[in-house]
Amino acid sequence: MQLREAVEKRKSRIIRDLIEFGYMKHEDGRQLYELPLVELERIYIDMRIKKCRKEA
Repeated sequence: MQLREAVEKRKSRIIRDLIEFGYMKHEDGRQLYELPLVELERIYIDMRIKKCRKEA
């Protein structure tokens, strides 16, 4: 049960950060809470890279 809680906590954190970046829905129409952690991580990394490149 601890692993599931850790995954849900990480998903919540990433979703909150993605919303702050202005990312509300996946390009295929799914809501962020519907995505698995691995997809959320990939989107989050891509968004961070884009943000850093804009600031540079």
